[in-house]
Amino acid sequence: MMTISVKGENLDPKSQVKVDDETLRADMYWILGTPDAQSGFCSDMSISLNAATKYLDGKHTLTLVNTDGQGATQNFPVDPMTIDRVEGLTEGSPINAKVTGSNFSSGTTAEWRNPPDGTLTQLTVDAASVKPTELVITGPIPGKPGTGKLTLISPIRLRTGAAVSVARMIDSIADLTAGNNPVPVTIKGRNFVQGTTFEWRNPANTANATEQGPATHVSATEVTVTLTPGAAGSAKLTLRLPNNVQASADVTVK
Repeated sequence: MMTISVKGENLDPKSQVKVDDETLRADMYWILGTPDAQSGFCSDMSISLNAATKYLDGKHTLTLVNTDGQGATQNFPVDPMTIDRVEGLTEGSPINAKVTGSNFSSGTTAEWRNPPDGTLTQLTVDAASVKPTELVITGPIPGKPGTGKLTLISPIRLRTGAAVSVARMIDSIADLTAGNNPVPVTIKGRNFVQGTTFEWRNPANTANATEQGPATHVSATEVTVTLTPGAAGSAKLTLRLPNNVQASADVTVK
């Protein structure tokens, strides 16, 4: 149930109620107000909506239509919670991101739906970080690259959501030249850490690892490995972080 307070002139306690484009049946709401003895109208009323779950997400429009045909419209919630921006997430890295928006409050909770399967995960909102326009969310690894959904839920169960991209850990690997001699390979991406290892599957044997070993950590956005390209064709390189999370990329050997 959700209750909305309306103030104004000539408010009819016998009004018909619409939410957005839907005219509600009489059993879907009730109106409380004290009408003026002479006019029969109210200056303020409370409209309670049954089965209001679908109104918890986003902003909606309440319309009251008086018995004389006059109408009044009000948006609700009056000060909705909104998400403007979420810091980028990366495959293989636990969620730890700042969210900016409006009307955040203490007691807000968060949930995440992974790409691409929509698996639901409860996140933690850092209570000390909550300000009216920003907060910090933390949680497990967000899933595969793609677009997931973050939903914030206010203490009174109002909801707001935003689509959030999960970036690939590996951005680019230069094409390799076929050969049987080891060569250095530079891998660009994000969130690389010390202790990362690699696995190489050359074009002649993509079903099994043909080489594996440590990756040299240059920075959070670059690592290098030394491998033997093998014959021309399509190969696969996999990076594995110390927490056993891995990311793979296809590589062309020319």
